[in-house]
Amino acid sequence: MKKLILLITVCVFFAQCATSDSGNGEEDPTDDGGQQQTNDFVFSIFNNDIFGTGTTAIIYLTNESGQILAQENFVTDQETTLVSVGNKDLPHDLVFFFDFVGIDGKRRKNVFILEDIAEGSYQYGDTDIAESNNDGLQVSLFNVDKRPFYITSQDRVVLSPYSSSNGGTIDLSTVVGVSSNLNGTYLALRRNIDSFQRYYWDATPPISDPEEIDYTQLPLLDNIVSLSAPAGYDIGSIEINGYTPNNQSDIGHRLFRFGFSGFNARDAYGVPDGIFNRYSIEVLYGIPNITHRLVKASNTPFTSIPVKTLSLDVNNTSLQAFSATTSGDYDSFLSIYEYDDVSANTFYRVRIYGKKSAEITFNHRFLMNDLLGSGLNINNLAYQTIFLRNYDGVTGYNDFFEQYLRNAPYDIPRRLNFESVSTF
Repeated sequence: MKKLILLITVCVFFAQCATSDSGNGEEDPTDDGGQQQTNDFVFSIFNNDIFGTGTTAIIYLTNESGQILAQENFVTDQETTLVSVGNKDLPHDLVFFFDFVGIDGKRRKNVFILEDIAEGSYQYGDTDIAESNNDGLQVSLFNVDKRPFYITSQDRVVLSPYSSSNGGTIDLSTVVGVSSNLNGTYLALRRNIDSFQRYYWDATPPISDPEEIDYTQLPLLDNIVSLSAPAGYDIGSIEINGYTPNNQSDIGHRLFRFGFSGFNARDAYGVPDGIFNRYSIEVLYGIPNITHRLVKASNTPFTSIPVKTLSLDVNNTSLQAFSATTSGDYDSFLSIYEYDDVSANTFYRVRIYGKKSAEITFNHRFLMNDLLGSGLNINNLAYQTIFLRNYDGVTGYNDFFEQYLRNAPYDIPRRLNFESVSTF
């Protein structure tokens, strides 16, 4: 009898174990196949940048109120991971803090805030900046007659140094550079006594063996394009550039540059035949206390000035209660505050980036106290400007945020379709 009871007990025990293992036949909702599911906000970033000796670099995750939720030292050639525990679905700001001594011996404390960022893995400073070699154009023009002589080049519009020999000679090597990024050199040239321009073009310009060229034998720039302007627009300056087929950069050859108040439809520029296959125009609008810049690209020369689309009105410039009204399509805003504490030999700079909004507001008072120290009165951080920026090749704020980090510490390249408006 005792053996029978023992046998029944053992069978019941194993049956309970089997039931425990198999459950009711449904999947365990907590079983994630070995992958841990959390409610944490996780942000990782690999630092490709090189900081100067003695630089303190720290990155933070904060909430909208500026409360620090996670922080780590930001070290070169390492990946840093920030974890905001239990806050996956809450908005987070990413904050960089840099403390270093500049080449002028002044201590600098920089705070960069990127509002409402997306979690994930990112690269910091992962973009190579193309370098351009610039040598003097080894060309002398003769038969230029009398001064002044006007040269429109990629760098500037200048009056060139002149000698009286050989019918008047100008050495271009001291005033015109040859950029290795441009795949050639283009100049628009005009003597003061002429009403027309001539042009110089060489796809492989001389930078070592000097050449002498008779100015009067250069081709005339007689393909003239007139510009019209939108009614009621006060234009501050205009620049038009041309791009050769093998130039894939955003830097072109200058065809026209002029700065003035107002605009007259008689203004025009010359376009040589058979050299350029695309063009850009950059317009700076002359509006009091506002800088409005617009860059557009086209496959044909511009005959009209494009219309600006962004608007910005700042209502309160305080770091503790900033407020601005905007309209138009843009990728991000940037607001800047600065303070030079002469007695402490310390310069403070705060840059705040955020996404498009019809009403921009922020308050970073608590964060500034934590990062910059109680010895700083944050009211001393003076408003400098706010920018609205719309980039070509950037699709919204999250894409801007990723490209900003990848290009750091430099700004995102403007490219050939770009608009910004700022106040000061």
